[in-house]
Amino acid sequence: IAFHLEPYEGRTAESVKVDAEYLLGKYGDSPALYRMPSHGNRTVFYVYDSYHISPEQWRSVLSPHGPHSVRGGKGDAIFLGLWVEMSHGQDL
Repeated sequence: IAFHLEPYEGRTAESVKVDAEYLLGKYGDSPALYRMPSHGNRTVFYVYDSYHISPEQWRSVLSPHGPHSVRGGKGDAIFLGLWVEMSHGQDL
């Protein structure tokens, strides 16, 4: 299985980081949890409607040197976002 994070009121990149840390802390040892061997056995999170959060916010959490980075911490994972329009990928 993999985690699918739905939007909720007040969701930010930082709150998604907290969600990931909680979910991995509670369920991260489950053998049923899908991990990507080609990416250090990291768990996968599908982040629905991720484009409602600015690229700057995502960068602060997903970049290895971001001020709120998940990289190397207990919430480190693969995060897949929803790309609906061509313009959503301009900041990648």
